[in-house]
Amino acid sequence: MKVAVCLITHNAGHFLRKCIISVLNQTYKEFRLVIVDDGSMDNTQHIIQDFGDKRIHYKRNSRQLGIAASRNECIEQLKDEEYIYFTDADCCVEPDWIENGLAFFEKDRNVICVNGKTIYVCEGYRPHLFEKSHIQTDNWSEAYQTCNIAYKRIVFQKVRGFDERNFNYFLEDTDFAIRAKTEFPNMKFVSTDKVKVIHQKVEFTVSGFFSDTRKVLYIIRLLKTYGKNNDMIRFAFSGNILNKNYLLLSLFPPGIIYYIVKTKKRVSCLRDLLFVFLYVVKSYYYRVLVWKYGIKERVLIL
Repeated sequence: MKVAVCLITHNAGHFLRKCIISVLNQTYKEFRLVIVDDGSMDNTQHIIQDFGDKRIHYKRNSRQLGIAASRNECIEQLKDEEYIYFTDADCCVEPDWIENGLAFFEKDRNVICVNGKTIYVCEGYRPHLFEKSHIQTDNWSEAYQTCNIAYKRIVFQKVRGFDERNFNYFLEDTDFAIRAKTEFPNMKFVSTDKVKVIHQKVEFTVSGFFSDTRKVLYIIRLLKTYGKNNDMIRFAFSGNILNKNYLLLSLFPPGIIYYIVKTKKRVSCLRDLLFVFLYVVKSYYYRVLVWKYGIKERVLIL
């Protein structure tokens, strides 16, 4: 087989079945689906075993190792596949996902990466304020997210996998893409909306909403490593300000109304109203973490 699909999962059993079904029901049939379970404590193992499809190769980590480490484990499980596709357990790939990606690789031998478009729930969907919907839809062509991307195997042979030390839980895909572009400056990295993935609906818990804020550490590390003028991380900065929207919200809390309108969020239930308040609180927490991690990483940033 010349195609492998790499999928990592951690306690995502409530999404996983739909994801696997979407991968197995591809118009292109000859591939292996490599699933690495990063120490899940839910029903993940039973869900995978229920399929009984010979194309599935399942590996379970005895404990949670992290996103980057698990993606590297996926790569370790490969055989002789030439094209490596990535998606996540909370996504569903379109039926022609593999086929459309292969068309770019096979049409031009200089293409070594196909970066697809990820859509939250469906085109035109307006998420509630309590939904985890920050999929990069406006600048998706620069995101290179591993929920929807494919590389030639030679990239991993030279770049040597995802960075487990600095980006094990977030932005491992952006870091990898930056290093890949550095190693292959004369090769083509194609971004196309013909290769689509639908991100399933994800709702924040209150604790998850605030713990998600700690990912700012990895944005600061990305800045420290590559500089704020790098095209792939410029989206996070305005001048020397990290996420100016949170800074403005902390200075002027009623600005949450502008944020809701700008992002086309729905506020139509009591839970949404709770998150109106929580977003304001989070803006202060975010700024504290920016300064804390900035000091830790020795990066001057506001």
